[in-house]
Amino acid sequence: MTPYVLYVPEDAQPGNAAALKRAEVVKDGIAWWAVLFPLLWFIWHRLWLGTLAVLAAGAALSLACYLLDVDRSAASLAHLALVVFFALEANQIRGWTLQRRGFAAVDAVLDRSRAGAETKLFARWLAGEAQAVAAPRSASPTPRVSAPGPVVGLFPEPGGGR
Repeated sequence: MTPYVLYVPEDAQPGNAAALKRAEVVKDGIAWWAVLFPLLWFIWHRLWLGTLAVLAAGAALSLACYLLDVDRSAASLAHLALVVFFALEANQIRGWTLQRRGFAAVDAVLDRSRAGAETKLFARWLAGEAQAVAAPRSASPTPRVSAPGPVVGLFPEPGGGR
């Protein structure tokens, strides 16, 4: 079973059939076509920053292998590892890009096929039963406010560790 996520425009209301015309269903997992054709996959999905990242990472890896005089077979293996990494992250990059473009992740299901997942997601959306997908955690933790004074040791106490 593969997880699939439904992205709709942020201003869309559950039950609105017109919102499904712009909706995107994104598989959460490896993008197999991105393993075989990484640049074409990113271009096909109009992920311009992802395309630039693949090009930049590939060029940097090629340059590093050249400057370090790495054996061709080892360099090929490194490039394959880079492609697999981007294929593993490709659908996450796609979801991130959709969120940057004003879409919201509104529902997720597990299914064996994309068609089955779309059927479930669209039926739940039209019935107004879309379940909110958990918002991604913030990259930076909430800062703690400490008492004024010097901080001493690994686990300081307020007031300078007195």
